[in-house]
Amino acid sequence: MKKKVKKGMCWHEYHRGLISYCFDPDKRVRDIRKYKPEHEIKPRIKWFRRVKGKLPDAVVRAAKVFTEADTAYDNAGATYDNAVAACDRAWAACDKAACDKAWVAYNKTVAAYDKARAAYEKAIEANKVAIEELHKKECPNCPWNGKELVF
Repeated sequence: MKKKVKKGMCWHEYHRGLISYCFDPDKRVRDIRKYKPEHEIKPRIKWFRRVKGKLPDAVVRAAKVFTEADTAYDNAGATYDNAVAACDRAWAACDKAACDKAWVAYNKTVAAYDKARAAYEKAIEANKVAIEELHKKECPNCPWNGKELVF
């Protein structure tokens, strides 16, 4: 059975997260099926769902900005890692300028990531009661203990 979830705010994209903005829910489901222990697959997919109700706008905006910053951060880190690996493979032909440029770009994403994460966490905390009330309504009998899904 294929589970279809539209991109946007979702409950339980990760077992230690109540809500998050998910750009590619189909990929998340594929990753759950591929990488998670057998006993966790069904409950993870069962509780991973799109938020139906209205979350506070500040939470949705902050979550989307944070997810975009997180993606940029990951991509810049991978670019830097690739540049360093290329230098390691061929030290004599190392393009130090490319490594330095990738490092500067990566560090810029770190600051953006940190700022976006702080804003997201602040928005979540400021709207915690509304989020938890909506969660209780949309995920009845959910095994969320306040910190993680319990399998």
